[in-house]
Amino acid sequence: MKRLAFGAVLAASLLLGCGRSELIGEYADVPSVDRPDVPDVPDVPDVPTGCRSNVDCRVDPRLPVCDVGTGRCVECVTTSDCALGLQCVSNACVMTATCNGGPACPADALCCMTGCVTPRSDRNNCGACGRACNPAQTCDNGACVNIPGCPLGCAPGSACCGDVCVDVTSSQTNCGSCGNTCGRGQTCDQGRCVSTPLCGGVTCAPGTSCCGARCVDVSSDNTNCGACGRACGPSETCRGGTCITTGCMGGAGCLMGQACCGSRCLDVLNDPNNCGACNAACGPGQRCAGGVCVGGGCAAGCPRGSACCGDACVAVLTDPMNCGACGNVCPSGACAAGVCVGGCGGGPSCPTGSACCSDRCAWTRSISSGRARRRWPGRFWTRTPDA
Repeated sequence: MKRLAFGAVLAASLLLGCGRSELIGEYADVPSVDRPDVPDVPDVPDVPTGCRSNVDCRVDPRLPVCDVGTGRCVECVTTSDCALGLQCVSNACVMTATCNGGPACPADALCCMTGCVTPRSDRNNCGACGRACNPAQTCDNGACVNIPGCPLGCAPGSACCGDVCVDVTSSQTNCGSCGNTCGRGQTCDQGRCVSTPLCGGVTCAPGTSCCGARCVDVSSDNTNCGACGRACGPSETCRGGTCITTGCMGGAGCLMGQACCGSRCLDVLNDPNNCGACNAACGPGQRCAGGVCVGGGCAAGCPRGSACCGDACVAVLTDPMNCGACGNVCPSGACAAGVCVGGCGGGPSCPTGSACCSDRCAWTRSISSGRARRRWPGRFWTRTPDA
């Protein structure tokens, strides 16, 4: 009996236990546990390569400076790394602004093929390089303007009446001289007003001349240009009584300093392929200046510390005639690192009986006439009175 009661109790306990487990497993909320974020591991910076100082650039003397930002050995980083007269551009020492290898042009000038020019008044470079005025014009404030009168003169038998050349041998209104008008029934013949003659059986109209037995307009007739019998050449035409070159610029002729090469007007004063004449080419490295081939001495460039002065490479760091720049002459006759040295204050040496004191020449011999000052180029000279 006791055994049966114990079994019943055990069975009930088991049933109650299973129900509790199922209830917990099906309905009880189980809290979730958040996992802490793991911080990102920072990137390890790249280890710099290349140079870190100028000491690392002693291998190549052409690249003595370390550009720390790029780790490269270069020629320069700042202008202070370059010699006098050079400036640092893109890690390279280059010449400062010059004009054709010479000194830079002043503010009111332009650097053209022929050198520094004044565009406000230069007739061959009026307002811009190569812009030439024609022979009857001048350059005024950078613009080509007509010169009053007849600046080129007039052909024989003509005179300048106003601003036009007139054939006074045949002009009805300027017969023999400007303003002399022939009367009715008269014509101008060789500068004289005479009764109108017949020309080939006809009377010539005003403004024409009787050349031989033909009435012609001498202002445009190629065989009688400006006067009877004055013929223009094969490549010329008669305009206004003057023979001019044709074949260029629609027959208007070429400007001063130009020549008609083929069918084009070319600047034979500055064109290296047509220097002085058509098809006259300059040699390698040369330029055309005033119709003459010059230069060539600096065609391959100049070494570091040199400059092209004229047609030759000059060591501007040591040349006393071109110290630091072309044409800079040292009065003392000595140039070091592009700066005039020696003498007194960079000038000539002091004369006998004087000494250089603080860049000034002072007399060391006493005089009895009291203190006196003598002018010397660039400085004062001081004499000291007797004690």
